[in-house]
Amino acid sequence: MLGIFRDMDKNTETTISEAISLLLIAQNETKNGGLTVTELGKKGDFSLASASRYIRSLSVVDRQGRDGLGLVTAERDPMDDRKKILRVSPEGFTVITKVLKALEK
Repeated sequence: MLGIFRDMDKNTETTISEAISLLLIAQNETKNGGLTVTELGKKGDFSLASASRYIRSLSVVDRQGRDGLGLVTAERDPMDDRKKILRVSPEGFTVITKVLKALEK
């Protein structure tokens, strides 16, 4: 599964926790309209700091200011400006489709 991330031709090493984060966000986007970072941490059994780090890597710009994977977006929650709602980007859905096809084999 991680080979799909490596094939994206980005200068990053994707961890299994980041891949799980992407899948959790996608799963909950279809059910609940998205997740907050706190909710992602709870569902993935990650610390809040780890969940935030995974989101930065999956976003457009990583935590060190380099290009991220661009698989996830974080938008302000209209009901609570302190929160961000995590959603899968179009590029993220492409990767998820590839992962699901690989799992079918």
